[in-house]
Amino acid sequence: MGSETLAVSHTSLVTVANIARCLKYRRVSDLVCQNSDYLLNSISLNLRYVDMNPNAPTVLRSMLRCCDARIMDFLQDTVEEVFEALDGYQEDRTHIFVRILLSLVSSFRQWDEQRTAREHVRQLRHCFGPFRT
Repeated sequence: MGSETLAVSHTSLVTVANIARCLKYRRVSDLVCQNSDYLLNSISLNLRYVDMNPNAPTVLRSMLRCCDARIMDFLQDTVEEVFEALDGYQEDRTHIFVRILLSLVSSFRQWDEQRTAREHVRQLRHCFGPFRT
C-alpha cells in the first residue's frame, strides 16, 4: 500500500482488502479505523526508533490514506511523538518527520472537506427532503 513499486502496492492493498472481507468488515477503512488505536500504538513505538524501523513512516502514511476522521481521537499521541522526534533527531532524519506531518495535515484537510460536504448534503436534505435518483 505504501510501496513506490506499483505491483507491491497493489498486491498489499488487495491482501488487506481480502483480510477485511474475511473478518467481515465492509471496507478496508473500517478494518483500519476500528483497529487504529492498536496500529497507532505500534507505529508510534516504531517511530521512536526509526533508524531500526525505517518503514514505520510509510506504514503511518498508508494508514492515514485508508482512514477517515474516526481516528482523530487516537492521533494526538502520534503527533506529539513526531514533534518530540523532530526535537531529538539530527538534520539528516528531519525530512522523515516533516513528511509525516505533511501527511497528517493532508489527511486533516481531506477529512474536513468530507465533513463539510456531508454537512451541505444534510442541510439540503433538511430544506428539500431526501434526494431521489
